[in-house]
Amino acid sequence: MIVNNPRQFLAFWRFYDSHVAMEQAAICQALERIEAALARIEAAARQTSGLRGRHEKLKASVEQSLIEIDGLIARHEA
Repeated sequence: MIVNNPRQFLAFWRFYDSHVAMEQAAICQALERIEAALARIEAAARQTSGLRGRHEKLKASVEQSLIEIDGLIARHEA
């Protein structure tokens, strides 16, 4: 763009400055959304870790209960 007088320059500078500010604001908003998503992922990962341990305990308990039930059925049939 060719600027021929001070008013054009001032208008161009204001436009350019506002355009840069809008781009920076959009970038900041995108980064904030990314950081929020990462925080949610980290929280879910911590929760999943705890759930995995609980699942293993429950699985072992159910397995033991099934073994006991099988034993009772076998004794009842004998």
